[in-house]
Amino acid sequence: MRETTGIQGAETGDGATASELRPWSALLDPACPAHVRAGVLAGIAAIVAAQIAAAVYGAREPLLLLAALAYVAAFVLSFRSATVGLAIMILVQVRLLQGSEGIDFEEIAYAGIFFATIGGWLLRRGPTAAGRSILRSPLGRTLLIFLGVCFASVIQTVVFKGSVEWWLRDLVRISYLLLFFPLADALQERRSAVVLLTCFLSVITIHAVVAVSWYQASASAASLDQIQYLRAPFHEVFAMATLVGGFAVFLRARSRGAFVGSIAFSVIAALALAVSLTRGYWLWGALAMLIVAARSKRPGRVLGFVFMMLACFAAAGFAAFGTKLVEIVGSLAQRATTISSPMRDMAVLERAAETAGWFRQIPESPVIGHGLGTYGSYMSPALGYRVTRTFAHNAYLFFLFKIGIVGLGAFLAFYVSGLRRVWRSSKLAVGIYEHAVLIAGASVVITFLPLSVTSPQFYRRASVLVLVLTLGYAQAIFERHRARGETS
Repeated sequence: MRETTGIQGAETGDGATASELRPWSALLDPACPAHVRAGVLAGIAAIVAAQIAAAVYGAREPLLLLAALAYVAAFVLSFRSATVGLAIMILVQVRLLQGSEGIDFEEIAYAGIFFATIGGWLLRRGPTAAGRSILRSPLGRTLLIFLGVCFASVIQTVVFKGSVEWWLRDLVRISYLLLFFPLADALQERRSAVVLLTCFLSVITIHAVVAVSWYQASASAASLDQIQYLRAPFHEVFAMATLVGGFAVFLRARSRGAFVGSIAFSVIAALALAVSLTRGYWLWGALAMLIVAARSKRPGRVLGFVFMMLACFAAAGFAAFGTKLVEIVGSLAQRATTISSPMRDMAVLERAAETAGWFRQIPESPVIGHGLGTYGSYMSPALGYRVTRTFAHNAYLFFLFKIGIVGLGAFLAFYVSGLRRVWRSSKLAVGIYEHAVLIAGASVVITFLPLSVTSPQFYRRASVLVLVLTLGYAQAIFERHRARGETS
């Protein structure tokens, strides 16, 4: 049985020892592991070397050197500790906004940390009883079957003359679902859960501040007509998940800190979501909150949350935008009303044309698909010519086109298995935060199903992160109770 004590050598949830996680003063302890002392000394040496290089070569080379050394350190730490790797992958979302159609350096670097985290966990924890239990769980088995189908699709990729390079790129993006395994292990420990939650809330706070600041600067110089089309770059799914999570905590809060914290982060998330101008996230975020409210037996709390949010939202909005807030609210309301008339929206027409184009190509290989890395095409009404790409906004058509009915069926089996695990774990949850995270996470994951018709939630980095955090936490709660003999 794993312990989380301060005793030297005690094992933590991700395989590290307590002596490796001591404060920096522990470096003077003779019992301090040699690799920890060496790593710190190497870091100090790197800083000194960078300062010397700055005096000789200028500023750019030392920064590149420090960046390279920092990445190597992050890679090694991620390999040795799944919690560190997971925290890094969450924190770098500050820099990595929405994915692009191409392959860039940042994506390669992110994939490197991912493989270090997964590889380290499989080597250290996979052979243990706890690791085998997660790997052999219904959720783990269905995930591995789905990824096996994706890997085998290289055959179709070659047959249909797709790009093996893009097959690998698609496979890596889908493989981020593997983070479920180290998360299900690490989140069994309260310290790891607190660390990862803190990282997530830090990212949403930084993103919100940047997004609102950008929108404030842009809106102040824009006309009323232009405001309607201003969109702050942001991970909308992070804001939606935080808003729904804050709502779930508020409904179950018993302390002043829980009340204040839930409202504060909900207001931050709501402001960021508003300036993103993503109507789909507005609509499905509201549905997720309705699901949470339906599980609550305290309608007074629901109304209290609505009124407090309106008051805080108005106060924060006035502080950020001043008297121009009225114009902005009117513009946002006008933007929201376009949901009821989608055929007059060029973005909707573009998505509809893309869906029709990809759908017409599915019958060529409906059962096993064309393979990852293959290209779909459609006639763009906005551009006036045929667009060919490996990416589709409709996630269901993406899977049907690339891995066929077999692949889509395998993915949905994994998804349904995940929702069942969240439901069962919610009955084992202890305390308001465990209940709130599971109910809010399940509500958001459920809304991914309709949202993925127009937005690729199933293989977008930020959405996959929210998905595996929810499923991993549910599996962690189940594993913790199973180890105590409290599950059937």
